[in-house]
Amino acid sequence: RFAYLKATEGGDWRDRTFPIHWDDTKRFGIARGAYHFFTFCRPGADQARNFIEYVPVDETALPMALDLEFGGNCARVPTKDE
Repeated sequence: RFAYLKATEGGDWRDRTFPIHWDDTKRFGIARGAYHFFTFCRPGADQARNFIEYVPVDETALPMALDLEFGGNCARVPTKDE
């Protein structure tokens, strides 16, 4: 059993319930990992900083993950060259 929990999105959005779910999954013995929802409307460095600052370091956690979609909350889509 495992769960990936959405922690952040873009450069400043943070799921306020993430810390509760993060603690609960550990308490119930569920392997857990955190993921970030990437948006093309913010620089990657801002988004990485948002995630790194919010998700606790835990050597027992699953590898961090990235949700990258061409739809969603940002109308900007990179060109093929980008």
